[in-house]
Amino acid sequence: MKGFKLLFICLLFLPWGDLLNGQIAPVCEDPTLIDAFYPCGTTFAPVCACNGVTYRNQCAATYHGGIQGNQWNSGPCREFFFFLYPSICLNENLTVQYQFQNRGNATMYIFDNQGHLMLQRALQAGNNFPLSIDFSVSAFDAGLYYMLIQSNNHWQMEKFVVLHL
Repeated sequence: MKGFKLLFICLLFLPWGDLLNGQIAPVCEDPTLIDAFYPCGTTFAPVCACNGVTYRNQCAATYHGGIQGNQWNSGPCREFFFFLYPSICLNENLTVQYQFQNRGNATMYIFDNQGHLMLQRALQAGNNFPLSIDFSVSAFDAGLYYMLIQSNNHWQMEKFVVLHL
C-alpha cells in the first residue's frame, strides 16, 4: 500500500496538461549510449534525430548523440547540413560534404581567426542528396579557420586548423 501511495503522489504532480497537449516530447536520448571516441568514420549520410539535431550518419546519432533505437529520419533537420574533414589539415585537401533539403543557392565562406575573409565560393544546392567538394588549403598560413555556409536564413559554422610540417 505504501508503494501505491508513493506512485499516486508522483502521478499527481506530473504535468498532465502538457503531456495531453503534446508539449512533453518522448524520451529519445540515452546518455549511456554516448561514446565520444566511438569511430563513426567519415561516412556522410545525414540523419535528423528525434531531438531536432542533424548528425552526419546513424552511427554518430547513436554513439555521439545518444539517440535510442533508430529515432531519426534521413536528411538534415534544417535547410542544410555540412561536415568537413580532416579538422586538422597537414598541407592537404579539405573535404566538405553537404546536403540540402531543397534546391537553392548557398555560399561558403572561410575566415581566418582574425575575421578576414580568405575564400568565398558559391555552392550547388542539390535536392536532398549528398554532395562533396575538395579544395587545397596549402596556400593558407598555419592557423585556425572558420567555415561558414549560409543559405537563406540558415547558417552553420565549423572550425578547422591548418598545420605546415
